[in-house]
Amino acid sequence: AQLYDQSFAEFCARDDLPDFDFIALHGIWSWVSEDNRQIILDFIDMRHPKDQRAVFNRLRDALRRDKPQVGAIAAFVGLVRDLNEGDSVATMTLEHYPGMTEKAIGKIVDEACARWQVMECTVIHRYGRITPGENIVLVVTASSHRQAAFAAAEFLMDYLKTRAPFWKQVEAQSGKTWVDAKAADDAAADRWKRA
Repeated sequence: AQLYDQSFAEFCARDDLPDFDFIALHGIWSWVSEDNRQIILDFIDMRHPKDQRAVFNRLRDALRRDKPQVGAIAAFVGLVRDLNEGDSVATMTLEHYPGMTEKAIGKIVDEACARWQVMECTVIHRYGRITPGENIVLVVTASSHRQAAFAAAEFLMDYLKTRAPFWKQVEAQSGKTWVDAKAADDAAADRWKRA
């Protein structure tokens, strides 16, 4: 794992964590008690929606216990789809530029927190080989009010889809192809530009 937060780095030195590569950024580690940190890793590792609901409920309860002024928590989990442009996907490989990726995401997380008065935020993004149905990304924002939590999470996902330094390759029945950002994703990200 490539890590932004030292307390998270120490937590991830354990041997009982999920077996995948990920980048973790920002705040939740600093205010969720150590006992509750496993919940977040469970959340990103879940492969079944039913399990995700139970883990999300544990995450929500942990966040509320550790920071009671939080009035809203927005969470987004992105998954690998089984189809890409009508072709059946066998695997997806995400590559990134270590150091640059963490810095770029950290900067946009700071912007989201300042822009929407988000109290805490975290982004966990996987890289490497991922199969359909597996989670790619977890974005969690916590604020006093739902509008701020939703807007910040949406802003972060629009940025991650279009401007974060990740490169996506899909292996499908027709072969391997690199995936470019879609015009719809670019348009979604452009709406956040300030005048």
